[in-house]
Amino acid sequence: MIFLRSYILSGDLRGKNFIESVNLCFELCSKFSLGRSCFCTFDSKRALESGLKTFDEADEYNLMTYSYVDNENFQNLSAKLKPFYITNFKTSRWHCYIVDEKNPLEIFLYDFNDESKNIILDTFDNIFLNADFVLEDICFFKENGDLLLGTVSHEGMCNLFLDESLHDEYYKNFSSVSIWEYSEKMDSQRINLNDYL
Repeated sequence: MIFLRSYILSGDLRGKNFIESVNLCFELCSKFSLGRSCFCTFDSKRALESGLKTFDEADEYNLMTYSYVDNENFQNLSAKLKPFYITNFKTSRWHCYIVDEKNPLEIFLYDFNDESKNIILDTFDNIFLNADFVLEDICFFKENGDLLLGTVSHEGMCNLFLDESLHDEYYKNFSSVSIWEYSEKMDSQRINLNDYL
């Protein structure tokens, strides 16, 4: 059985603390991901005209439109990260997410190196990023594909997953930058990239 300790951020990771936490992730991780949510719009006028009352009925009658947000900030950040791009994929399951298959998350995976790390640090000032850039939910993955640190930006959630071999040293290091609370219930939210690639 693998020893795993899961922690939930209860402090703050902004400014200097954000920089330090990204540097700690850099010591252990070789990849990071950013997510883009799929949004749905509902044609309420046509639904009313058709006498439909629920979203499920509207979906059956093709009155729901699913699309990914795209803006200039997204395009600029994507262009900066292009040299480090590995792949992107759509999924209905991710760290702390289970969404409808009609409305999947889009995940962009990148190499985590000095240059890509600096782009992240130059673009954002906190672990929950910035909604203006469309990309959110940064996750950092170790070489074996295990998630080390994952976020859900719009919920203000950040989770840290430490194996026995890393626990003592890295819990101390991460605790020096913010407050983390042990949470056994988060163990099941650790994902491995190999399940998606």
